[in-house]
Amino acid sequence: MNINKEKLDYFSKHVYKKEFLNNNGGMGIPDLFTLYLALDYLKPNVVVESGVWNGVSTRLIRQVLPEVTIICLDPREIPEDGYKDKNPKTTYLTGSNFKDFNDLDLSEYNKDEILCFFDCHQNALLRLIQSHKKGVYHLFFNDNYPVNCGSHFTLQHFLNMDNRHYLPEYHLGIDECIKYRQLMEEYEIFPNIYPGSIKTGEGHFDCESFFDEDNSDYPLFKMERTRYRWNTYVKLKIEDE
Repeated sequence: MNINKEKLDYFSKHVYKKEFLNNNGGMGIPDLFTLYLALDYLKPNVVVESGVWNGVSTRLIRQVLPEVTIICLDPREIPEDGYKDKNPKTTYLTGSNFKDFNDLDLSEYNKDEILCFFDCHQNALLRLIQSHKKGVYHLFFNDNYPVNCGSHFTLQHFLNMDNRHYLPEYHLGIDECIKYRQLMEEYEIFPNIYPGSIKTGEGHFDCESFFDEDNSDYPLFKMERTRYRWNTYVKLKIEDE
């Protein structure tokens, strides 16, 4: 899932829509781009979207994969000025019909054809554990905040023992923590496109970038580079049944 200029060009010319901009409270262009990369590379038949907000990411998923089944989960209903997919292959478990990912039955689908996309600001380690119990192993996390940053417990916190929000060793035990670290066969934090410090509620944080310095090739990515939130792809090991 390497970033290259060919993919940046394609996204800018053929995937990007003006509705992606100014997605207040939701994903910015740098993270929408890496979600596109994952969708294009994995080509799942089912995407579970835990955290929908105003529907911009749903629009992207449907555009990139016209035939995909989408399951949208959010305790908040999609606002009237948001995007709600009318495709019959999209199911909304939102608002008064909300169902949490932990309670979602995915047994009717082939597990290797499912991508679970988490943008719900819940404990990411618990989401990983829930996915493992369901036998799902392609996972994508938005807002994978680094150490000393962020409002919820992320996988990066777990791997670096930043236990401000959660004490995994206390709740799960040391052996379980070791197990789930070892279960992450692939762990890829996508870089920002342009360099720069990311401002969050806890201060400014550095991040990796595709370009080493500024240029004018991709103005959308430059304009929204501070919206970057450490999108991360995780592949869990397939355990023998």
